[in-house]
Amino acid sequence: DLEAAIEYLPGLASLALWCRFADTDDVDAIAYTDGGTIYAGAGYEKFDEKERRFICLHEILHVALCHPQRFAELKKRDAASFSPRLLNIAADAVINESLENLTALKTPAGAW
Repeated sequence: DLEAAIEYLPGLASLALWCRFADTDDVDAIAYTDGGTIYAGAGYEKFDEKERRFICLHEILHVALCHPQRFAELKKRDAASFSPRLLNIAADAVINESLENLTALKTPAGAW
């Protein structure tokens, strides 16, 4: 999927140079990142090729935009009102908006 993403969208996929990739045993996971490594879960393979490309680039953009690091900093500043779920929804919206109209990708159902 990463190879295909590089072929279709070399500018975005070049951001993958900053990422590591690994599988996870989390059976409920599709994909997620800790800010340095992108993990693919069992649910990842259930998507078609264009959707997997979208998911891959989505997680790469989380890394490129330093979302996990920003989340940690915001939590440090105001732990009492910090909502990781709300912040993730906002971060996902920014990323999905930038990816959703690219012809080499397909936005997975439920991404919004």
